[in-house]
Amino acid sequence: MSKLNAGLKVASPYCERNTLSSQTKCLSRIFNALEAFDLTVRAIEFPEDTKADVHDMLRIDASYDALVRQAYGSNSLREILNYYWPKILAANQASSEASNLIRGDLGLPPVPSKL
Repeated sequence: MSKLNAGLKVASPYCERNTLSSQTKCLSRIFNALEAFDLTVRAIEFPEDTKADVHDMLRIDASYDALVRQAYGSNSLREILNYYWPKILAANQASSEASNLIRGDLGLPPVPSKL
């Protein structure tokens, strides 16, 4: 690790390298994927007893998306890694939990978590 990057937490498991360029590319991929997923979810006609959970997940995803976009707009690698990534990972966890609740409503098993 270079002296420039000394002290940076490696908190972005979805990005290959800890450079500002690689982080912004990675964050862009995340918000594009999240947007595509949510657009697809909005197009599905869910059963009435599931609609409240879908609404909650979309609300959680909107906060998640805003956070990823804020990180994308940062010009500081240190800020992205040390401030935003812990929050992004927590938002991802909340989104996954909400998604799994919907899967349960539909009689589907939860998505397996990474080991």
